[in-house]
Amino acid sequence: MSTEEMTRRLKEELICSICLGYFSDPVSIHCGHTFCQTCITKYWDLLEKKHFHCPRCRETSWKKILKPNQELRNIAEIVPKLNEKTEEKGKTREKICQRHQEPLKLFCKNDRMAICVVCDRSKEHKDHTVFPVEEAILEFEQEFQDQLISLKQEKEKLLKFQAVNTARSKEALNTINAEMQKTAVAFKPVYQLLDEQKQLLLTQWKSFRVAAEEHKLHSAAISEEICRLDSLITVAEERWLHLELEVLQEMQATLTRLKKNKFQGLNDFFPEVDERLAFLMKQNEVVTQTLQRFKAILSSELQKDLYEFPTDSEKETESGNVLPFDRKQEESSCPAAKRKGFYHSHLPAKNRKYQTAVETSDCAPESRMHSSPSEQPVEDTNTKKHQKSSQCPLS
Repeated sequence: MSTEEMTRRLKEELICSICLGYFSDPVSIHCGHTFCQTCITKYWDLLEKKHFHCPRCRETSWKKILKPNQELRNIAEIVPKLNEKTEEKGKTREKICQRHQEPLKLFCKNDRMAICVVCDRSKEHKDHTVFPVEEAILEFEQEFQDQLISLKQEKEKLLKFQAVNTARSKEALNTINAEMQKTAVAFKPVYQLLDEQKQLLLTQWKSFRVAAEEHKLHSAAISEEICRLDSLITVAEERWLHLELEVLQEMQATLTRLKKNKFQGLNDFFPEVDERLAFLMKQNEVVTQTLQRFKAILSSELQKDLYEFPTDSEKETESGNVLPFDRKQEESSCPAAKRKGFYHSHLPAKNRKYQTAVETSDCAPESRMHSSPSEQPVEDTNTKKHQKSSQCPLS
């Protein structure tokens, strides 16, 4: 039997059948079997019986018998150490040349392998660079240390780069979030102003529509007056056909009454309608063109390089690179003042003659806006004639 087999058999005899480990404080019980004292005690305690039986042979005893085995304990402590020495010896044997059964004391640098003295003299390693294993270990250890230092330095660089990159990423994200918020805030007053101007124009069109509907009622009154005049004409014609003395005596009174029945509400409404309609249509056209121009400017500026944006406010004003509405005018408490700033900025001078009526329509008497002398348009003859006539229902 080989030494390895004997060692294996000895290890098996020193194994506790309960914990499957080497004996620790081995004791023999009534049947002669041996167990760890702690293992057999716990085993019997778990059974909670008055008699004690062996875990291996099941022999029962009414008396608890535990005999310490000191010799077996000493052997159980020695065998694991013997096993360690056997493994070390096996490792030492692995360093023997398998071909020549000689110790591997040399190292071939060309083939990068350990060799023995006989291998060094063979043709296989002839003219190769060979030196002792100890020197090879020192050389490769130094090379390994240098490479390890290089890797650690590379790791430090990566850690620093990671820290800087993390900080920059965090800063960039904070900047992005802040700029996104600023962009939203910048567009908010523009949305608000556009909505106000939209509501303003729609209000004017609604007011114009209400006035047109009122004029429709005025036309109905004219139709009624026409019917009444038809009746008077019929009566007058009948009296003329039957002209008698009594009728001649009442002729003067009849003529006077017919003169008084003339309709007093004949005012030409349509010239004012045409002018007002042309003015509102011009407003729509100006608003559309302004928004298109603003859209084109904004798209053009956003396509430019980030660092080529003009920073001089005067250049921006001259090039038209500004929002199409004046926020200072928009902050006024009077809605008419808001419209005045809009009209003066975007309406031609020839269309400003209607601004006073529009501006004062929504203001209290104490806050109504009036054009300055420099802003008053030159009135032509037709305008004076319209002012002398009765006011239009649209006013």
